This record gives sequence, C-alpha cells and structure tokens, in this order.
Amino acid sequence: MPTQLTFPRLPYVKLGLWQLNNKIEWATGHRASFDLKTDTMDLGFSEDLTQEQIDAVNSIMGTADPQGPEVELMLTGNSLVLCDVWEYRHVVASEAGIDYQVRYRHSGNLPGNYYPDEIVIIPTGPLGGTRLLTKQERSAFEDAIYSRNRWE
Repeated sequence: MPTQLTFPRLPYVKLGLWQLNNKIEWATGHRASFDLKTDTMDLGFSEDLTQEQIDAVNSIMGTADPQGPEVELMLTGNSLVLCDVWEYRHVVASEAGIDYQVRYRHSGNLPGNYYPDEIVIIPTGPLGGTRLLTKQERSAFEDAIYSRNRWE
C-alpha cells in the first residue's frame, strides 16, 4: 500500500514545496505529492516506503527550514548558469564591438503554446538597422554572449 505521511502545514515559500520535494527525492528515491489542508499537509507516495525512507522524510521535515535550499543538492558542475542576454547587452556589445536588439518570438514547435518561447538576438548597425556579420564578427559575437555562461 502506498505510503501517506501527515505533517503540520508549512508556511508559503516561493519554490518551497519544489525544494522540499527535491530533498525528499534525494533522500528516498521517490517524489511526493502534496495535499495541503488548513493545518496539515499530507505527503503521498505512489510506492510503499521502507522505515528507513520514512525516517529520512521525518528527519527532513524536522529541520529548521525543510523548504530551504539543500547545499548537498547543489552539486559542483551540475548546474548550468545562462546569463541574461538583455541584462548583459552593453557588456556583450562592448566586448564584441557589435550592438544588438533582443526580441522574443513564438517558434511554433510546442503544440498548444502560442507564447514567445525563443529569444532572438539581432545585430544592429550604427543607425539601428539589422547588421550583416562576417564570419569573424559572428564568432566574436558568439564568444561574447557565451563567455559568461558556465557550469557550477
């Protein structure tokens, strides 16, 4: 029979249940579903947990901040950081010697999604019009955009 555990309801924290579920999955190998009630919170599992796994969940829930980030889950070399091309626009333009505009568009690749899901970077010339890049300029531009992206 699948395991159901009940705990006092936690306060609302943005991304709190997601982080909590990551901790639980890391400790037990299973993801939980949450049923939030007025004063309690039920954690449901589609599997029957062992006593050791239940103890691990109880230990997580008994910490001072069960919804807070877990340092052990932030593995070195496991997180890709992509720097925002809009926020770094002036830095990238200065490094590459090429200014650009940032636009958003709908790709048409995701069924039922009509929202912009692509970022389009358009090199511009001194008067703001589209600029054609040489192969070398294109490489310099790509290098400037990607230079801040990294694995942590």
